[in-house]
Amino acid sequence: MENQITSKQDLAIKEIIVEKLFGYFDYRLTNTNTESIENQLLILYGDNGSGKTTILKLIFYLLSSKDKSGHKSKIAQTKFKKFSVILNCGIEIGALRTDGDLGSFNYYIKKKTKILFEVYLKASQDLSIKLDEDAPENVKFKLMLSYLRSLNLLIFYLSDERKALDSLTSVELDEDQISSDVEYYIANEREIQRRRKGIR
Repeated sequence: MENQITSKQDLAIKEIIVEKLFGYFDYRLTNTNTESIENQLLILYGDNGSGKTTILKLIFYLLSSKDKSGHKSKIAQTKFKKFSVILNCGIEIGALRTDGDLGSFNYYIKKKTKILFEVYLKASQDLSIKLDEDAPENVKFKLMLSYLRSLNLLIFYLSDERKALDSLTSVELDEDQISSDVEYYIANEREIQRRRKGIR
């Protein structure tokens, strides 16, 4: 699949669409200065609690191409109906919920009106996204991440803990999630060992 990205300017954010952020706020944020990426500054301002920081986090999590980073789980844990980023080249990357405003969501990439990739990311009760390695959804998801990497998008974000994160290599897992993942891994390893020994 050919991206036909010819310049950095093609990857600049043209528009951000937010529906029902926190269950209330609808935003359509348009970048009016799309001619030159040089010396470009986009200011996001608003009242306290209106969602500025959450929007920045969602941009980072949505465009992240790092697998098993916890970024898509962070999207599942954020209350909204739709969140999408449209680039100058016409590519839209988004998350859309049809039932509710928290948890599972459709993660998609489209160019103009054509859907390039779409996968339903089902959240568990703790609002985390975990895909089975062999599941068809995981195959689609990995293709999507590969496509995002092919765009050469590199997003940097300074977290609340003042930790610099980038969209290619950073992970965003809290201690409970890491502990949960370790417990899951240990339980699976024990089950594998039991089966090898013929124990049920």
